[in-house]
Amino acid sequence: MKVVFLDIDGVIQPFTQYRFEHKAQMPALCEKLNEMINNGFDYAKYNKENSLAPYDIGAVYFDWETNSVQYLREMLDKNDAKIVLSSDWKEKGTDMMRALLDIWRLGDYLYGITDSILYTSGAECPEDMDEKKIRDYWWKRERQRRDAFKSVEKVIVENLKKEDNGRDYIDDRSIEILEYLDRHREITGYVAIDDRDLERGLKGHFVETRSHIKEENFKKAMDILSKEDGPYPLPKEAVTERLVAYRNKYLNSESFTSYYFHLSKEILEDLKDEEKNR
Repeated sequence: MKVVFLDIDGVIQPFTQYRFEHKAQMPALCEKLNEMINNGFDYAKYNKENSLAPYDIGAVYFDWETNSVQYLREMLDKNDAKIVLSSDWKEKGTDMMRALLDIWRLGDYLYGITDSILYTSGAECPEDMDEKKIRDYWWKRERQRRDAFKSVEKVIVENLKKEDNGRDYIDDRSIEILEYLDRHREITGYVAIDDRDLERGLKGHFVETRSHIKEENFKKAMDILSKEDGPYPLPKEAVTERLVAYRNKYLNSESFTSYYFHLSKEILEDLKDEEKNR
């Protein structure tokens, strides 16, 4: 299996933004999307109920660069590859992102997302939940996540320092991608496309863009995807008991589906336990 780890801003979303000029058109556009796409997602309802919806849908419809999307689709089709989102857009969850990708007929390519806390300050709190408690919970989850991923970062950085004159920096997104690859041994070829420099962590599997995918980026990505040198397990010492426990509790198929305040079964249990211990 081959995968494109996809960033969005600076890759298929250029720095020029037109979405703000079209806010008045959004209700009619969303009704049109419901008719055209018919995927079970109600764009009109989402636009009506969420203040951020016009900017999410507007960005995809008006801002995403046509040639970049075509390059992406071609590299996916010719390599029988799937999308794994590494972009910060993943905070919206896989359900929402699949609906947004469907606007460009890319939803069926979505395979998953790298680890995410799925927290955004603009999130809407469920009626039966105390907003402060949930916010406090997400900050606690973030600390748990950082502790769990420290072992991965430490081992990778130590190995890189031996190769690269002692430099000890690696982008967090590289860590997330390498952790995902370790969990998904079915992946035997991949490329990460991003406007952040991930080369140190993903040597030979990275394409850096500026604003959007250009022809030279496409050709390089195709060359990388032509190789199958996986799977890509982490060094054994990187997979600590703490990381395994975090994975078992939070990195499952349910954990990345909902938009914003994701309240999976595990998270609801955590909140109830905390309430009991107060």
